[in-house]
Amino acid sequence: MKSLAPLGILFFFASAMIMLEGCASTRPSKEFVAEYYALAEGYSEIGKYDKAIFFYQKALTRPEYRNGARYGLARAYALNGNWAAACDIFADLYRQDPKNALLAASYAYALASTGKIEEALRLYGALYQERPDDSTRARNYAELLFLAGHYAESSEMVALLKDKFADSPGAKDIAALEKKIADATAPPQTETSPSAVPADGAESTTSQTSVASPSPTTAP
Repeated sequence: MKSLAPLGILFFFASAMIMLEGCASTRPSKEFVAEYYALAEGYSEIGKYDKAIFFYQKALTRPEYRNGARYGLARAYALNGNWAAACDIFADLYRQDPKNALLAASYAYALASTGKIEEALRLYGALYQERPDDSTRARNYAELLFLAGHYAESSEMVALLKDKFADSPGAKDIAALEKKIADATAPPQTETSPSAVPADGAESTTSQTSVASPSPTTAP
C-alpha cells in the first residue's frame, strides 16, 4: 500500500466538503468534483473503503471524472468485499473498452472472485496469449488454471515460470502454487483401523498370529 496522504491535505479536503454541504446546486462544479475525486482516492489509499465509495459516487456527476470514478468505485467495492458490485461495474467498463488490458485483468479477477472461474479463465487466457513473455500474466494465468481445476495445464505453466521466469517478480510465489497443485492431485490416503480387541482383554487371532510368526532374521 502506498504511503498515507498528508494529513494537511485530507483536512483541507474535509473542510471543503463541509462548506459544500450548504451548496444548493444539483450538479457540483468541476472544482468540487475534483475534490470529491481526490478525497475518494485518498480514502482508498488508506483503506477506508466505505468513505472512498461515498466520494467516488459523488464524483460520478461530472463526465470528465466519470470513468475514473467508476473504476475507483469498482476497486473500492472489491477491496471492501463487495465483489458482485465490483464485477458489474468492471463488466460495463470492459464492454466500453475491451482493448484496455487493465480493465480486462480487473474484470477477470472480479469474475474469478464471484465464482465465474471459467469465464475469468477465458478472458485472462486471451490476455496471456497477447503477451506470453509477461511473467505476471503467466503467474496469474497459472493461478486461474489451478482455480478452474485444470491442474495439468497449471503445472505446465509452473514449469514454464520456473524455467523461463525464475528471477522475475511473477515467479516469486510459484512454490506456493506448486504445493497447492501437488496437494490437489495427491491420491487420497486410506486410514487403517486398529484391530479390534475383545472385551475380555484376550488378543485377537490376527494379533496372536503376528506374534507367533518369527521374522526371517530371528534366531530359533
